[in-house]
Amino acid sequence: MTQPADVFDPLNSGARNVLRAAHRTLEEATKEAPTPAVTLVEHDRAKMSAGPWAYTKLVEPATTDRFNEKAYLAINPDIRNAIATGQYASGLDQFTKIGHTQNRKMFFNDIDIIADIKRSKLDRFKDAFLPGILTNPRTFALDTVGDQFAEDVPISAWGYNPNIFEVVNRHRGGVIVDLGAGLRPEYFHDIINLELGNFITTDVRSFGETLPFKDQSIDCLFSIAVFEHVMRPWDVAKEIKRVMKPGGTIHIDTAFMAVRHGYPNHYYNMTLEGLANLFPYVEVEKTGASVFGHATYSLYWMARNFRDGLPEQNKGEFENMTIKEFLSFSDPHYVLEAKPYLRELSKTANDDMAFNISMTGTVRS
Repeated sequence: MTQPADVFDPLNSGARNVLRAAHRTLEEATKEAPTPAVTLVEHDRAKMSAGPWAYTKLVEPATTDRFNEKAYLAINPDIRNAIATGQYASGLDQFTKIGHTQNRKMFFNDIDIIADIKRSKLDRFKDAFLPGILTNPRTFALDTVGDQFAEDVPISAWGYNPNIFEVVNRHRGGVIVDLGAGLRPEYFHDIINLELGNFITTDVRSFGETLPFKDQSIDCLFSIAVFEHVMRPWDVAKEIKRVMKPGGTIHIDTAFMAVRHGYPNHYYNMTLEGLANLFPYVEVEKTGASVFGHATYSLYWMARNFRDGLPEQNKGEFENMTIKEFLSFSDPHYVLEAKPYLRELSKTANDDMAFNISMTGTVRS
């Protein structure tokens, strides 16, 4: 199911439930608060980073000094829903009543803000592309996908991990590709965003198995939280080899212990050895947990999803169980015997976090 072109939803259902609860609590606390004065603004096109990696910022905090209705609603799906159900008259109504206390953001989803920068970027790197690629009329991206895939898919919209710049700094001025970029909150002027979705920050629409680049044309390619969602990652890895220059740099950040997640599917989690095995042509320099891949994230995500997957009447008992108590059992089997309510975990949640999975089927004729 796709969403309109001017919106995206980076939240999962559990996060939305937490937000709704917090929303109600804050509303009660701010009922008697005075209504703040709000200054309505458009995107400040002069707000660009002029540092070593220039970018245009498309996401910014919503404040009383800077508020834009369309940009506010574009990144806050719960507020759009609240307006649709009559809870608020507008985004501004919500912001003045409670939103100004919630650290909300705005997303300026307007191609005109970055159109000239995008054209200049694609022209600068034109020698790296295969000939004859059509330009998408809405986002001006080079488009090899067309109507084979929905233009506006619900997808991630996160900024870069800090360590990405340790990688790309080696190839400043060269052809640098962000494979599976999603919707970037900052539009970098010297990095080519390759993505299936036709977002305003997309420079090239392409499938990973058929990259629209010439042989040995790319200096640096990185991919963040993408490979677990690729149906045939070995084919993408083979295609990356074709387009990379000898001596170029590849950086792949993908899921290992993350629970099943994301759109359109979550196909593969990878061990360090499995990831290296996809790229036998790469001399591995460094490997291990990524910046936002610490084991604590796995533990937290598992615990949260487990709680959210239990019936409402069992969630409190699970939350009150200490880690010490949980680990006092010599085997998970005995945990389940002592805490039978844990077996009430929903099938979806159990499948998302299962220790092992299985499949049985009949061979087609």
